[in-house]
Amino acid sequence: MDLQGFDITKTGTERSAMRELWTRGGFPRSYLAESEEDSLAWCEGFVRTLGVTDAGFWSTYSGAELDVFLVRGNRRIGIECTWL
Repeated sequence: MDLQGFDITKTGTERSAMRELWTRGGFPRSYLAESEEDSLAWCEGFVRTLGVTDAGFWSTYSGAELDVFLVRGNRRIGIECTWL
């Protein structure tokens, strides 16, 4: 089963809902946290559980880019954030 995070089709397109989705991300536990501090703590804990050996920004000469590029063993995980 593939579970996907929240996006604007689930949170709504009102300015406040889009801002909250932008700042907290689409992971349900982060988005639904009681405070910004709780949301950030969840995100930091999530990244730690990945066992990441390297993380950073990645881009190509053609202009493609990933906002977060994580390396875990042989796995490469890219996360792209886009403002709509």
